[in-house]
Amino acid sequence: MNEHYMRLSEARDYIRERYGVQWTVEWLRRLCLDGTLRYVRPGAGRGWIYVSRQSIDERFRQPD
Repeated sequence: MNEHYMRLSEARDYIRERYGVQWTVEWLRRLCLDGTLRYVRPGAGRGWIYVSRQSIDERFRQPD
């Protein structure tokens, strides 16, 4: 699957616009690191986190 990745601040804005939910960048980081959202982190764990837009959409489609 060819996924679209975006920075955490872009993901925060995407979630706010599309789903009307205001999550912080810190909360998104936590969701990535605990495995809830798919992400990549170039730089061997010391680089920026880029989260998958598809994983965000999947997360909001799931019942809570």
